[in-house]
Amino acid sequence: MEEDDHGRGLLVVYTYADKVGHDASAGGRTMWAELTWNEQ
Repeated sequence: MEEDDHGRGLLVVYTYADKVGHDASAGGRTMWAELTWNEQ
């Protein structure tokens, strides 16, 4: 994984997420993540 610009927040996301990705546009970039949540 490339070095993040700031902190380790994305490392935490990558650790727990089932899927991650990003969408780029002229206005910037949107990062997204999908997590599975099991109610107990």
